Amino acid sequence: MALPRSLAVWVVLLAPLAAQLPRSPEDLPADVRQTLTARMGGDPFTVLGAWQRAPRDAEPPPWLPDQREGDDAWHWLLHTALWHADPDVAYAAARMLSYPQLDLPASERWITVVWPHIFDAEDAPDWGEVRRQVSSTDVARLLAVRDCWHAEVRPFFLGDMHRCMRPEFAPLLAALALCDDPFLRRGGFGNLGTIAGYSDQHRDVIGKALLALQAADLADPVEPFVRAHHLGHTPRAYQLPAARPGWSPLLRAALQRSFLELDRPLFWPFLMRWAEDETPADEDRLLLAALLDCGKQEGCWLALRTMARMPVDPHLQRRVAALTAPASEALVLAARHDWPALRELAATDEEALAVALEYDFDATFLAWSAVAFGADAAAGLAAVDRLLGVADALAAPCRTNPLLPARLRQAIALFGERLDFPRLHRLASELPAARSERLIELYWAAVTPANLADCDAAVFEVSPSIALRDRLREWGASPQAAVRAPALDLLLRLGDARLDQAVIEHWQAHHGDDPLLLARCREAASVRTFLADCLRRQPADADGAPSVSACNLLAAVAMAGGLPDEVAEHWAGQLSDERQSPRVRERFAHWREQALDGDYVTALLDHHGALPIRQVPVAYLGLVDDDRVRELLQKVRSTPGAAVQGAIDELALGGDWRCKQEVDELRHRHVYGWFDDATSPVQVGGRSLDLVPWLLGELETNCCRRNSAASALEYLYGFETHAVPENALQTQAARARAHWQAVGEHLRWSVIAGRFVVAAH
Repeated sequence: MALPRSLAVWVVLLAPLAAQLPRSPEDLPADVRQTLTARMGGDPFTVLGAWQRAPRDAEPPPWLPDQREGDDAWHWLLHTALWHADPDVAYAAARMLSYPQLDLPASERWITVVWPHIFDAEDAPDWGEVRRQVSSTDVARLLAVRDCWHAEVRPFFLGDMHRCMRPEFAPLLAALALCDDPFLRRGGFGNLGTIAGYSDQHRDVIGKALLALQAADLADPVEPFVRAHHLGHTPRAYQLPAARPGWSPLLRAALQRSFLELDRPLFWPFLMRWAEDETPADEDRLLLAALLDCGKQEGCWLALRTMARMPVDPHLQRRVAALTAPASEALVLAARHDWPALRELAATDEEALAVALEYDFDATFLAWSAVAFGADAAAGLAAVDRLLGVADALAAPCRTNPLLPARLRQAIALFGERLDFPRLHRLASELPAARSERLIELYWAAVTPANLADCDAAVFEVSPSIALRDRLREWGASPQAAVRAPALDLLLRLGDARLDQAVIEHWQAHHGDDPLLLARCREAASVRTFLADCLRRQPADADGAPSVSACNLLAAVAMAGGLPDEVAEHWAGQLSDERQSPRVRERFAHWREQALDGDYVTALLDHHGALPIRQVPVAYLGLVDDDRVRELLQKVRSTPGAAVQGAIDELALGGDWRCKQEVDELRHRHVYGWFDDATSPVQVGGRSLDLVPWLLGELETNCCRRNSAASALEYLYGFETHAVPENALQTQAARARAHWQAVGEHLRWSVIAGRFVVAAH
């Protein structure tokens, strides 16, 4: 019989490991217990429990380390005490443990230990730690608890926890928005607004919460900490209108509430997207007229956009003519169905082009193509730039027409030969979905030594029909500096050293302060020799510290020898930051000799290993394929007080199966702290596109969690989520999914860009 998922994961995670954190008070070593007993004046667990039970205003005992620091013995005590059967002993330890020091079983234990104290008026845990460790299941449990909130926690809990909010919590947040506590009502409703900004899920829940909102709930509560003054809150009573053709009753009621009854519209992008997804009818004319007259720009936008997709109504047209609220000229023309005037405006105005491509696509695109592909290069480039402004990221009141990429590809196939380099470059570099083989072929044919530096060479690199390196080598061997220089620049970025001596000379002349760039050409023995000679010649500073240049050269020699680029770049930064420290002064010459002998991993480990194990920086080490590095990471992973979660991340990145299982479980539990703290390679699972669907889902959560997912997607294949405004008529997640659906199968790794790039397709 198959084990349940959660049990199966625990079987794997709790299986005997070569190294792991302590799991019991019995794991406290005898010599450590003896040291702690002498220091604390008694059995360490007993003393720790007594301190937890002491009044909170008592003087801190002399054995308590300052600022929650301490030596190895102290960290051993905390990690073993966490598993103590006495809840006071365990909670005392939990209060002084931080998420990066815990693996998944220890974090689970931490949650269990602190849970009874979460709403403790006298001794609540640090909410920052709670936020970083709770799973989505834990957050749901917290949102379901309403009767044990105390005055000091209520004002900020939901605000502090918004980083953990997800669309599936909408029903629980809506329930809080109706409760007696004024802070919980505002916090619950505010978090619903955050969800509505990034997701179109739970429209029925959010719509009903909006209808039940009392206008007074938006004001600051009077005497908020006097609970007796806030009992018996009565949600606003409402009745949905009768069902009829057109918009649904709940949508009509929500539109009326937000735009017509409140001083400022709430959730208006959410409501506009909802209205766009339903089909209006003549029965909605009364509401549309009220929206035109409401004096709110967003309500006017909604009405005008709706009129643009309905038959012309004379009564509404007269209301449009009498508008007093600020209105988009383009939307007014669309609402009037005045397509000729709209197309004329679209010839010079970006917003008008966006609106016209929505409602009058064929005629507008034909008119745009006549200019964009025309003989007037300047006018054509201006037209292309206007299109770029509306193609991907539109603020309200516009949205992208899904027909655009396909029609653009057709136009390029027919008229692409008319385009000069600037127009081809704009289209190819800025519109990945339009990168047809024909476009890239024309773009490549237009590349010359004069414009090579301005082209998007990564597109050529990943398109198999383009012989990029051959042309670069040809130009790189030219006797003319103007022809040679831009080609050698790209060969450097490609790590191509076929023209090794020319590449070295070009680097010396133009990039001599960046040895890591030259180290990309690691396949050339001449490059490796040159970098080694440069490192040997580097003198120390007058005070005996290595120079920044020497630190960079050491990392470059290691990179040329095979150290992964990200690790070398990170190490160079660490060495430069620490170059005045005694250990770097003392050991740098030794590391230099090790790197020059090809033993760069030993040098790297000696640099890291000189630190106390709890201070070892583990970022990016998972990319190093060496048993000694894995051994160091395992040591960090099992050392109380060390960067345990970071070590697990890096071991997973390096392929350790148990650690990969643990990271996978953290991902599925939606643990905010892990995801937010992890390096980009860990967040995306290495150089792989497998986690993109999951990352796209994370965009639909909230601003903070979205930020990490957005950064991961940009790191992986360059998609800029933030280019889509939060008030757009398409959520950021929806736009990202559409982009992924259009280009996902055509992404190829680019050395030049250091990420996946859309190839010709």
